[in-house]
Amino acid sequence: MNSRISVFDAQGEFVRTIGSRGDGFGLFDKPKGVDLDAFGNVYVVDSSWSNVQIFGPDGDVLLYFGGRGGYPGLLRNPTAIAIAPDNTIYVGDYLNRRVTIYRLVNTEAGDGLPTASSATGEAPIE
Repeated sequence: MNSRISVFDAQGEFVRTIGSRGDGFGLFDKPKGVDLDAFGNVYVVDSSWSNVQIFGPDGDVLLYFGGRGGYPGLLRNPTAIAIAPDNTIYVGDYLNRRVTIYRLVNTEAGDGLPTASSATGEAPIE
């Protein structure tokens, strides 16, 4: 109920906090679940705002998804999150009585990065 995420290193030493109380981007009301993806990004489920916020490995806010509602993709008081090794995201959607599944696109380190061949429209040399 402190509206923030505390980050510790492998030895248990405090590193930093992520977020604080508020209703804006990067802020929380009732963060409930936390997990990391394969890239070290931190995902935080906020039960009050019914969304998931994503922070980079350094704690910089990247984006959020979800929102309050009963339609597919929306959440109502999510409480838990788990991210599989293939970066499939499972969110425990408490009041909708379901597990909502999201899938990251560009889930490999090189996805989405321009290359010399993509800039010229030429096929890569193998």
